[in-house]
Amino acid sequence: MKKNLYLIGRSGLVSKYLKKNFKFKTIYSLRNINKIHLIKKKNNQRNIFILLSQPGGISFCEENPKKVSLFLKKIDILLKKINYDSEFIFLSSDAVYSKKLKYGKLKLKIEKKIIKKFKKTLILRCCKIFSQNLIDKTEYFKVYKTIKSNRNYKAFYDQYCHYIEINKLIKIFQKIISSNKNKFGILDIFDDKIYISRYEFAKKVALREKLNFNYLKKASISNSNLPLPKKILLRKKIRSF
Repeated sequence: MKKNLYLIGRSGLVSKYLKKNFKFKTIYSLRNINKIHLIKKKNNQRNIFILLSQPGGISFCEENPKKVSLFLKKIDILLKKINYDSEFIFLSSDAVYSKKLKYGKLKLKIEKKIIKKFKKTLILRCCKIFSQNLIDKTEYFKVYKTIKSNRNYKAFYDQYCHYIEINKLIKIFQKIISSNKNKFGILDIFDDKIYISRYEFAKKVALREKLNFNYLKKASISNSNLPLPKKILLRKKIRSF
């Protein structure tokens, strides 16, 4: 059976790597939501949609509630344009396990909207994604650039979370999309070998890049202006709806 892949989200790290590794029939942007027409499914074909779009990160969602609401309206418009019997993959976040973060609440709302319409849905609650390629400008790059510039880099020693390298995430996507017997439900995505504090992550970057450790400073999550969780533990088992 022929697979038609559709990507929703033109920019960002994951979008960049997915476009390198998969051939998409169409790539959409929610910025031009009115240009997206009704997408019908043909017989003997599988339409697989991957939704990456988001209005911004954690700080953006905390500071811009009106823009977040507008984004949710765009999600509603998008879902109306896709047949209910399509397959849907949504890259969500481990932030949904935080009861205080507005970013997590946004992701959870989108999850519920998708699950309500599509029976064939796979929700990927992904941990922090990084790339060792400095061009990608992830958290890895921020550590490198700051210390390399002989400036102090402050990182939380008391916030623990999972990380996954972008190429490992893409391998997971390859496994999911290539399978003819996809499982649907909610799945946590993470590298079980990397569950460390933000400070320990920065320390690993400094070690790998041979940076000066004297510029790496410890900070406490209690000093953050955001309601960040101290620990997020994920699990491998897929959960059905």
